[in-house]
Amino acid sequence: MSVFNNAFTRIALASCVSFALPTLALAQQISGRVVPSLNASVVVEQNGIGTTISVDSQTGEWSYNLPHNTGYTVRATRTGGAISEPPFRAGGPNNRTGLDFTLREQTQYSQIYGRVTYENTNNGLGDVTVSITSLGDALTSLGRDGEMPHGMYAFTYPKSTPLGVLTATPSKSDVMTFTPSSRPVNGDFGFKDLNFEIPVANAPSNPANPTPPSNPQPPAPNTYTIDGQVRNTSGHPLAGVTIFGGPNLGNTTSNVDGYYRFDNVVEGTYVSFAPVYSPHFFSPQSVVYSGGITSDIRQNFIGAPLAGPPVYIVQPQNREVDQYYSTQFRAVVFGGVATQYQWYRNNVAIPGANLNILQVQARAEDDGAVYKVVATNSYGSTTSSEAILSVNTVPTIVAEPVAKTVYAGEPVSFSVIARGEGALTYFWLTSAYNFPGVNADMITITPDLDANGNVIFPGGNQILQHSGNTVEVYVLVTNAIGNVVSQGATL
Repeated sequence: MSVFNNAFTRIALASCVSFALPTLALAQQISGRVVPSLNASVVVEQNGIGTTISVDSQTGEWSYNLPHNTGYTVRATRTGGAISEPPFRAGGPNNRTGLDFTLREQTQYSQIYGRVTYENTNNGLGDVTVSITSLGDALTSLGRDGEMPHGMYAFTYPKSTPLGVLTATPSKSDVMTFTPSSRPVNGDFGFKDLNFEIPVANAPSNPANPTPPSNPQPPAPNTYTIDGQVRNTSGHPLAGVTIFGGPNLGNTTSNVDGYYRFDNVVEGTYVSFAPVYSPHFFSPQSVVYSGGITSDIRQNFIGAPLAGPPVYIVQPQNREVDQYYSTQFRAVVFGGVATQYQWYRNNVAIPGANLNILQVQARAEDDGAVYKVVATNSYGSTTSSEAILSVNTVPTIVAEPVAKTVYAGEPVSFSVIARGEGALTYFWLTSAYNFPGVNADMITITPDLDANGNVIFPGGNQILQHSGNTVEVYVLVTNAIGNVVSQGATL
């Protein structure tokens, strides 16, 4: 079920909201510096997508325009490997400078970092002390305003420090227990993702870090994201396209790069959304999840002007099929007006082929045939690209076995010339005998006569009773597609 019944209804609804063009969100810029800068780069991750940014090799400076109005994390790296201090920085969708990093040699330094979160959630908790035996240092997880993701802690130390096997233990005055209560640390190599969780029942009541209530509650429902890009038929982004999401999603607008986004959609929510941009027609026209959303959704749309000849969004593709089987060619066009179709084979119109799908029963003579379709609406006609049909044929016999006359006890040879797809196999037989194990296009046999004057083949496999001094010789030629039997050659 579509959100809107037709393009005219969509335009009408859009005008009820506003006639003004939507205001495009300005890209927010983040920047910083990495030292040392040689072979260094930074990776900005937003909405699960990482983008690598070059660092100026002289100054170490870098900058990046955020494509989405959401939070982000940044980390520094270097070709050949390095330890970044801090390992991450994080922030919201606003202009920010001073996101600096120091890179240290992996051969000289190790790093321990991790995150403290609430059980079964991604919500971090600040001000947790993580003590590591033998180091004499207590690492504190950052609060919500910290430069790293909320609840994260990190420590970088020289590898020359004698550590051995250590234990990391979290503590906080208003938290009873953590899961696990401690974690082993391999001090020789450092450790990342050394994470801890707080059971909901033991969550603190800290105003600076709002948490679930102290008594056990059902976990918060999962939330998901719906996003994608709106492009025209040439692949260029369409900005300012309104995506109507109904009462459950609201509306959003594609940005200068054609991207749109719905955040925090609760699991199980019925969602339907559709793009509107007059005077354009979109594919798909709308998207509906009647059973409720259960994961993140990436949905792109392609738009084309309503007025004009048909525009192909799906062209006919080459097909390969075995002889006697069927296949189909398919074309899909844009258009808000009625479209007629006519298919052609080798530039000759196919009678009755007037749908956007053409069903073809493969014949041997269709091998190499060229198919195309012409789509027509009230604005004109457009011809599709050409598609070639390749037919894998059963064997054909070019030269049949010929009749032979010999004396009893004399050898005689029969041959056949066959053509076909792939490897061919041969099975020779007569009207009374077969000759297993002879897989060749020629056979030599030695007929004889028994006491009654009937043809026999010593060493052959008799399959039928036979009388008389003549038999018919045949060959069965087979490939992966099928088989063919030759004409009989009288012996």
